[in-house]
Amino acid sequence: MKTLLLLNPQSNLLRNIRNQRAFLKFIKESLHWLEFDYTYKKPSEINFDGYEKIVITSGDGGFTDFLQAVPNLEDKLICHLPAGTGKDIARSLGIEHMDIAIECCKEALQGNPEFIAQADIGEATIHADGETKDMKFFGTVGVGIDGLVVKNLSTRFKHLFGKMSYNLATLKALIGYKPETYWVRFNDSNRNIAYPNTFTINVSNVRYTGGGIDILPKADWQDGYLDALIVHSMNKSKGVNVLKKANKGEHTNIKNVEYLDSQTKIKKVQIERSGIIKRFHFHLSGEYQFADKLILKLTGIKTRMAYNPT
Repeated sequence: MKTLLLLNPQSNLLRNIRNQRAFLKFIKESLHWLEFDYTYKKPSEINFDGYEKIVITSGDGGFTDFLQAVPNLEDKLICHLPAGTGKDIARSLGIEHMDIAIECCKEALQGNPEFIAQADIGEATIHADGETKDMKFFGTVGVGIDGLVVKNLSTRFKHLFGKMSYNLATLKALIGYKPETYWVRFNDSNRNIAYPNTFTINVSNVRYTGGGIDILPKADWQDGYLDALIVHSMNKSKGVNVLKKANKGEHTNIKNVEYLDSQTKIKKVQIERSGIIKRFHFHLSGEYQFADKLILKLTGIKTRMAYNPT
């Protein structure tokens, strides 16, 4: 079966022709033993038939677009080369540095089982304006202030400030943000749990968000469960403290921070906003979305992923 190298020209690393040519030359030299096709097309424009191994060079948003387009994920081996600003997906795989990502990719493409693991792929069902759409995800979903931050976070701002851009944008958003009340239902329970005065709800099976914030430090993308974190209302100074500690994953025991890890065995989370206005902001792997109701779940879809086992 053939190998496909997918290069996303919208990613930070490949924004201009010169960088694209230099990187392609670098990849050809690094994987000189491997025969592969390559493309700069959008994932939705690619015919993936016949490709068992796919190397995707992209940011987190580009990786999410890729997941929507690839059929039969269970039959693929995916190697991610991080080319965006945040690199949260790569960081969760232990391959945020390009040299390490290349080495792990080499080992995986040559069939070394130590560098290949079965990754759980989530599915988000988004209800908005009377319509429903499904999206696959392998990354963090952040509801509330996290969604608002991403909505207002421009590409130019991310390019200027890199991984610090999310922290800076969050600090700015904290100034005027009013917490919301959400109804949350876990798994197939018939009981909605009210979370009043909530700043944010994060759900994922990977650890990182916002360019390296260790928001879900116990999340494991192989264990078949979702982790969830709810940050309740607090004054602005405490909010800044939570953000500071979250960069190192040291925030889960702070008062008004509720953490639900794999011991709670969450496979499905349904979120709705309380009140007359149902629409709420959220992001999916750093890409802005909105919904009237959001359902996040693990359905058993797995794909083989290259990662750093050390």
